[in-house]
Amino acid sequence: MRKRRLLYIVCLLGVFWLNVIYVEYQFFLLLVLLIVVPAISGVLFELAANGLKLYLNIPQKEVHPGQLVTVCIKAVNRHVIFLGKQQFQIGVVYLNTPGNEKEMLQCDGVTEKVQQTMAEFSPKHCGIAQIDIEKVFLQDYLGLIGTQKNFRGSCQLAVLPEPVLSTRVRTGMEKQQEYRYSAVADDDSDILDLRAFRPGDNLNHIHWNLSLRTDDLIVRQYGEQIDVKKVILVDLSILNTAQYRSRMDAVYTAVASIANLYVENEVNTLILAWNGQKQSAEYLEVHDRTELNRAMIRLMQIPCSSRAGEHAAAVYLKDIEAQGQQALFVTAGSYENNKVRIVNVEKIQLQELIDELWEKI
Repeated sequence: MRKRRLLYIVCLLGVFWLNVIYVEYQFFLLLVLLIVVPAISGVLFELAANGLKLYLNIPQKEVHPGQLVTVCIKAVNRHVIFLGKQQFQIGVVYLNTPGNEKEMLQCDGVTEKVQQTMAEFSPKHCGIAQIDIEKVFLQDYLGLIGTQKNFRGSCQLAVLPEPVLSTRVRTGMEKQQEYRYSAVADDDSDILDLRAFRPGDNLNHIHWNLSLRTDDLIVRQYGEQIDVKKVILVDLSILNTAQYRSRMDAVYTAVASIANLYVENEVNTLILAWNGQKQSAEYLEVHDRTELNRAMIRLMQIPCSSRAGEHAAAVYLKDIEAQGQQALFVTAGSYENNKVRIVNVEKIQLQELIDELWEKI
């Protein structure tokens, strides 16, 4: 734009001196055009710049790291006047981690009557990505006048981790369900055993055909399925390291992979994390894939805080460990506790862990 301004000034001065030396109609008309046309363009530019509104939208709401994301920017002007050139600067920041690290994008606007600009980028990390229009550079049709404006338009995108799947395949009969003896007299669940009649047994539970063949009354012993629940403790502690974002990606991927393994095998799962902002624990129940996605989105919305892993483990040991529920502690730092199994994403091979857990379900 500076070169255009310099060229315009040189041309204007040249035509002006031509009018001074040669008093002719053609030179005078050219001088008028050099003054009037930029003036009209400047008026239109001011009207367009003052009446400009931008709307930001992302068609995708949930993606995975590395997947191509389309950002739609729609320009609307209340004066129905559009500029000759628009350049947008877009910032991408993750809300779950501290700091002002932003990924900046540049894209040029279009000049059609319905102005809609598409920008594409690939998110590098897991988390809730907030996409903001940082700055907009506006320029008139002649390229002589320009200005920069700030807008507050923003939208959010959930960048979910890609779960690691087990390489094992179940064949034959499904795994045998675990049961405990039922104390309910009229329980009609699965039969666990046949035994001799005891005082207080329900008469409807007597196995009459078998009792007629023996001298004793034989009753059916019913049972109820044991409510197996796996607990995943998530360490959302802040780490002072340059690889912090990559380590958190590994934590989210491990949690999603383990929970997905449990969901595939119809095991109820509880994800527990400490919310340092609210100073309380968050419990995320997972029974199916839909709930798993919701739980991961909520987990990535929790801001990372100091000693979050220690607080989560303390809540587990106080409120859940006594119930006999098994727990895995997923962390990217150093933590020791003999009552939970530590899954350090820096020291384990996630594929091997998933295959091992698959064998134990």
